[in-house]
Amino acid sequence: MNIDQYLESGRAVLFNFDDKFDVASFDRIVDQATQSVTPYFQAAQQLVTEFVENPDSWTRVDAILSFSVNPISKFYGLNALRSMIKTRWKVLPREQCENIKKFMIDFVTKCSIDDAALIESRLYRTKLDETLVAIVKHEWPAHWPNFIEEIVGASRTNLAMCENNMIILKLLSEEVFDYSSGQITLAKAKQLKQQMCEQFTTIFELCQLVLVEANKASLIEATLGTLQSFLSWIPIGYIFETELISILLNTYFPNPLYRNLTLKCLSEIGSLDTGNQYEMTFVNMYSGVLTVILETLTPELDISEAYMNSDDDERKFVQDVALFLSSFFRQHSKVLEARPEMHELLLAGMFLVARISDVEETELFKVCLEFWNWLSHSLYVESPFGFTGGALMLNGGGFGRQGSPRRELYTQLLSRVRTIMITRMAKPEEVLIVQNDEGDYVRELTKDTDSINIYKSARETLVYLTHLDCSDTEVIMSQRLSAQVHDAGFSPELLNTLCWAIGSISGAMSEEDEKRFLVTVIRELLGLCEFKRGKENKAVIASNIMYIVGQYPRFLRAHWKFLKTVVQKLFEFMHELHEGVQDMACDTFIKIAQKCRKHFVTLQAGEETPYIDKLLAEMNLHINDLQEGQVQTFFEAVGYMIASPLDPQTRDRLIERFMLMPNNHWIEIVARVSSDISALSEPPLISQLLHVLRLNNRACLAIGHTFVSQLGKIYLDLLNIYKAVSDIINSHLRQSGDVVLTYASVNSLVKVRRESLRLIETWVARTEDPLAVRDSFVPHLLELVFLDYQQCEPSAREPEVLRLLTTIVKQVQGEMCPVILDIFPLVFECTLDMINKELTLYPELRVAFFNLLQQICEHCYPALFQIPEDQFRVVMDSLTWAMQHTMRDVADTGLLTLKDFLERVATLNDPNIVQGFFRSYYLLLLQHLFACLTNSLHAASFKMHATVLSVMFRLVFSGVIQAPLFNPAEYPEMDNPTFVKQFMQVKLQEAFPHLKLQEAFPHLAPLQIEVTVLSLSALYGDASAFKSALRDFLVQIKAFANEEDLFLEETEAMQQLEQLKKKEEQTAVLGILKPGERDDMLDMNQFEDHTLEIPSLLTFEELLRAPPLTPSSSCTEPATVRTVKPNKAYSPQDAAQRATQHEREAREQEKAQVAPLMEEYKRAMRTYEDKIEPFMNQQDQLKSTIAADQTRLAELEADDSAAALVADVRAQLHANQQRLAKVNATVKQMVAAKPKRPDVRHVRALAASKAAAAAPALQSVATMAVEQDDSDDECEEDGIPPSPMQVTSAAPARSRKRIYERDSDDEAAPSFETAQSGGSDENVTYSLSSRSLERLKEPRLATRSSSRLILPPGMTLSRANTSGVSSWLTNDMAAMQLVSTDENVSSTPKTDRRKRLALSDLSNSN
Repeated sequence: MNIDQYLESGRAVLFNFDDKFDVASFDRIVDQATQSVTPYFQAAQQLVTEFVENPDSWTRVDAILSFSVNPISKFYGLNALRSMIKTRWKVLPREQCENIKKFMIDFVTKCSIDDAALIESRLYRTKLDETLVAIVKHEWPAHWPNFIEEIVGASRTNLAMCENNMIILKLLSEEVFDYSSGQITLAKAKQLKQQMCEQFTTIFELCQLVLVEANKASLIEATLGTLQSFLSWIPIGYIFETELISILLNTYFPNPLYRNLTLKCLSEIGSLDTGNQYEMTFVNMYSGVLTVILETLTPELDISEAYMNSDDDERKFVQDVALFLSSFFRQHSKVLEARPEMHELLLAGMFLVARISDVEETELFKVCLEFWNWLSHSLYVESPFGFTGGALMLNGGGFGRQGSPRRELYTQLLSRVRTIMITRMAKPEEVLIVQNDEGDYVRELTKDTDSINIYKSARETLVYLTHLDCSDTEVIMSQRLSAQVHDAGFSPELLNTLCWAIGSISGAMSEEDEKRFLVTVIRELLGLCEFKRGKENKAVIASNIMYIVGQYPRFLRAHWKFLKTVVQKLFEFMHELHEGVQDMACDTFIKIAQKCRKHFVTLQAGEETPYIDKLLAEMNLHINDLQEGQVQTFFEAVGYMIASPLDPQTRDRLIERFMLMPNNHWIEIVARVSSDISALSEPPLISQLLHVLRLNNRACLAIGHTFVSQLGKIYLDLLNIYKAVSDIINSHLRQSGDVVLTYASVNSLVKVRRESLRLIETWVARTEDPLAVRDSFVPHLLELVFLDYQQCEPSAREPEVLRLLTTIVKQVQGEMCPVILDIFPLVFECTLDMINKELTLYPELRVAFFNLLQQICEHCYPALFQIPEDQFRVVMDSLTWAMQHTMRDVADTGLLTLKDFLERVATLNDPNIVQGFFRSYYLLLLQHLFACLTNSLHAASFKMHATVLSVMFRLVFSGVIQAPLFNPAEYPEMDNPTFVKQFMQVKLQEAFPHLKLQEAFPHLAPLQIEVTVLSLSALYGDASAFKSALRDFLVQIKAFANEEDLFLEETEAMQQLEQLKKKEEQTAVLGILKPGERDDMLDMNQFEDHTLEIPSLLTFEELLRAPPLTPSSSCTEPATVRTVKPNKAYSPQDAAQRATQHEREAREQEKAQVAPLMEEYKRAMRTYEDKIEPFMNQQDQLKSTIAADQTRLAELEADDSAAALVADVRAQLHANQQRLAKVNATVKQMVAAKPKRPDVRHVRALAASKAAAAAPALQSVATMAVEQDDSDDECEEDGIPPSPMQVTSAAPARSRKRIYERDSDDEAAPSFETAQSGGSDENVTYSLSSRSLERLKEPRLATRSSSRLILPPGMTLSRANTSGVSSWLTNDMAAMQLVSTDENVSSTPKTDRRKRLALSDLSNSN
């Protein structure tokens, strides 16, 4: 028997509804459908699917359930019956419904009469119970009022039946309270919920009876599962005023057999919000639960290791523990915090969550991470700003100062959580090189993966934790970084995680603390990079350094020399051929260019010209070794620099220099093609042409409107090449057909054409002169592009043409109306001929066409009424086709376009056009709209359907449409509202093109339809009520399958509201927003003010010579002076404490007095910047507009034919000049009222006088420091290593030695630093004053420095034979550590005093 014969015989057996059903044959077909080895496997599956979907197959279910010996056959039979119950139950006669209900009750009872029956029916019992619940939803309570009493009464007679009835009750609870949305009407859902609550007493008594008296394990498990589904909605009296909690806690939770289900029930109870009621009940419940948990998860147990070695049941227990604790703490942690006697148990539970957070299980970690995010956020929100000594301390000051009892309580816990966040930090978003649909390798951000979501949450949590105590965050990160410095502890994976964590807290510290911390991190990583061997390791370290640097743009903007050095190092990396290094360099370069763009085009101190001039001069050298995609990224980065605020002449000059290389290639290509058109068939030339076009595109993307100076040079040649390439493509298509589009040569030509259009589109989207687009660009596009689009082969039509036209209409808006009449015949009709045949052909072209139609209907709709009637009908037909499209974006675009178009047409001033349009198209559109609305394929567009339908009803019932929508001769006394109601009733009972309502939904009586139509016509003004009525109608006709979500709009709106609320909260927290999400201009303006007020910025060379990080108890405290090692003569710790006491007191007093003044000033400056920025932007816009008006006026005055326009333009120019004068006056007043920087000199003078009083003590400390230098080598020989943070990371066990001095003619001469490293990789850098050089000639110091080469100021000694990643501590980085003496003296700020001890008598002590 072949397949066709098999299908024919099978259909004869299954679908012969006149004869008795052959159950045995059905079992045989089902057996073959479940055994893939049989030859009729697929044919049998087809037969079974047809049987289940047949509308009459449910009539065979009684025979299948009664006589079939195959459980799977019964499963399929129940599927058919359940489908009928959901869609056609109300169609059946009442007697037949009662018979089906009775049969199902008897069969359910038979399958659960004893344990053997339960086992026998296990494969289909769940489907059987679901089918019975489907009947209950229709029958209860109207036709089955005693259902609850019957099922509870039956449960008391038989344990097996009780077990199955528990499952039925659980399913009913879920159907009513969890899954009722979109399945039943709102009124029916409300009725079922109310009935369930009223009759719950008998159900609860049954559950309690089972839990108290039953001893059957499966029954108890079923009861606990059912009870869990009840706990979220039952009245709380059943929980807290009965023995339920006591039974769960004392009887079942200690039992390993039931602990998981019991803990789920307790989690539901613990997550309830009861206000101030039952607090002691929650306290006692938590105490009892945690005591039992800690007996299993003891404090000594390594949960992470035990979890990996345990079975599924034990792993579920750990997961349930995490869910219970996290949900309980969210609701009731403050109840425990308010009771001191519960603090120990509270912390024990939270530390248990911390231990569970160490488990390497993603889903489990996400549960814990969500809780830590909530806890850190709640602690931060309590007191975002701390106060100390009357000063407002931004970014926190260590919660020990905050006076918050909650923060004090969680001190140790939060430190543990910080460690978890740092060690478990996920990988952030990254740029990937992927191949797109066109075969090109492009760069794109990673998608919204689970790992990125974890990173976002962990980053946010760590930022909050840093605000709570940034010094502790520093300590933890510094310790872990120090561990990586040592060879034995180095791990690329751990280093990556640590650096991701360091980069994640950018902006969370104050600027001074961030500077100090970042200097230490970079210095340690530089040393590690020099010390490690192997390019793999060096590449990992270098990429992490660049990642961290890119995450701290505020630091880069504040230190120009370091920014310059980093960029130079990136240029070096661009020549390194090791895998991934060039990509890392380009990514970091564009990130820095975006955030620090202004600094590259501004003349910096110590520079002869802006850095952009040097960069452009050496650009070809930098990109010499890069691939094409990397060069394009480089060009975009430089484009962002040129786009900085500059005068037009300077910007044009820079653009000309910038595009010199691409323009030279362009000239060569144009000359070659002009002389020989066949050159366009040469792959090398096409590849070069594509590269040049993409370079222009990326540069235009970054530069914006002013790129017009470059685009104008190549525009006409660009269009000519476009036309030539298009002719070649069409020639190939006519000769060989569509297959040639798959050839590499033709595909390259298609890319050239597409890139040409994208370049124009990129500029148009960023232009500031839309009229120039219409007047100067569109005419050439009409002649060479749009006409070519109409004439070329259909398969060669480029969707990018429609995208370009869409962008033009969006930018030029109403000014495009005259041109639309010329464009319409060129692109509309030919495109519609392609997309109206099938809904699946040309998807890109289809989406682009409907987007274009949307923009035209929005901005140029008056022009549509000037086109011929047949073309206008094509437009309306296209809107109906868009509504019917199965692609949601196309359907939504069509519906939105229709809505806007209807509203705009209603506002036209010409009543003939308005009424004529509605008379011709209103009923047609209404019919098509309802056709889509009742089609389950369009369920996702329900929101737009309801919106458009309410608009159409409003147009009729509010009287906007006056013209009769009917034939007045046929209906002489009819009006539009009455006619529309009758029309809708008739159409709902007759037919739509896709759906026979009369056949499909005969249970919809005329009265029901009439009520629906009347409801919709009365509620069109209330969007929410209108959608509710429409939903109920769709549920009644069962137009949607179960999986469709009719509440998608509410869900999306709620998600958007939550995201908006979270974004507003994050904006108020420093560091929460990533560097790329912050307001660049605000940061830059703050930096500009900072540089004006403090001209002598600390250079990064001085930062690198600063002492290593020694975090104190508060991140706002200055780091202490390097601890001196013990000396045999006396205790240096005591001496140092006595010596620096007065200085510290003076510094603290200065800080306490200066801080409030400076914070008030900063706050005032932020307010000032926020107020003045809009006026500055308006000023720039008016200047540009006036310049354009003046140019246009000059042109019109020279043209005698345009005399009529001169007056209008002159008046417009005069009005703009007046507006500019007013804005200038406002800006001038605001500048005059700019906050003044407070004068703090008297405060610092007082602090200096107190510091001077400590001079004798400081002199003894100086002597001690020098003697200690002599004892360093002795300590090392005795096996006493220096502190790890005091040792150069690349040097094994050799401490850094510093001499602090004070010259007589300088406020503070710079220190010098030596950094030794063993082996042949020694690299020594110095920065010494002339007086220091003289002192080094003294015998004692010369002896100590005999092994070192002393360099005069301005000279550097470093290895010269290094390159690429291995040269991190040489060349430019060595120069970064070396600074001229004069520069140091002039640029060292007074705030760096603590880094240089004022030792006036150092030479005498030496």
